[in-house]
Amino acid sequence: MTNDQIAHFYLCIARGCSERLATMLALGRPPAAMTDSVFLAGFGANGGQFDGMEAVGDFYRGKAEAEGQQTKGAVYLSGLARYPGDPEAWIRSRGDVARVLDARGWGAEGAVNRPVREVAETWQPYQVASDIVAARAEDLCQADPSLTKEAAQEKAREQLSPNWGQATDFAGPGPWD
Repeated sequence: MTNDQIAHFYLCIARGCSERLATMLALGRPPAAMTDSVFLAGFGANGGQFDGMEAVGDFYRGKAEAEGQQTKGAVYLSGLARYPGDPEAWIRSRGDVARVLDARGWGAEGAVNRPVREVAETWQPYQVASDIVAARAEDLCQADPSLTKEAAQEKAREQLSPNWGQATDFAGPGPWD
């Protein structure tokens, strides 16, 4: 801002304008508008979103059209996709983004603002299916007959359960060697 713009800003504040209005008047322009056209502007015109990656675009388009989703005039937002090619990730407006976010309970801040919904109280942590645990426990008992059935099931459950975010004792060869 120039010194004149700063002076105009403070004059507007002194006369009772809000900070946002004073900024707009001092700069002589409205704040940037966020329309659907502005939101979608960076995705490439006439399907140019997948330029250089036509096979990916064709794959995503094919998956969407197979599930009845029209892709003409839409863009694919990978951040909205639950999996590659998710038909619900094809959007035409910020309203489409908001609708998908609301349906999934996802939140967002930025061009589209949506609060995150709380996780349902019925949520349970991941557990390996009991038949898989039983099969692994049987293998462990055959390998080590001294194991009790309960100890083998506990060991099987521990071996089969994911350790997301937990330290492991894996010390095998890797890129750090």
